[in-house]
Amino acid sequence: LASVRSFRELTDPAKLGAEPDRVDVVPGAGGSLEAFLKSTTGLAIPPEEIAWLNNLDLDTTIGKGTSVKIVVKGKR
Repeated sequence: LASVRSFRELTDPAKLGAEPDRVDVVPGAGGSLEAFLKSTTGLAIPPEEIAWLNNLDLDTTIGKGTSVKIVVKGKR
């Protein structure tokens, strides 16, 4: 309990405005997952991990409009 009381209030504006990375579900554009990810900006994790997250290989063809989970960078 004493250690909890030792924390000071956070006042640094840069840290107060921080936001976590988030998972978004976006429609695929058709073609391979790898090509789709190369055209997507702001990814927080490597394409290989996004493929794993979607239970796909990078060379898997995704149909236009197919839902794809991506991880987008938050504000730091």
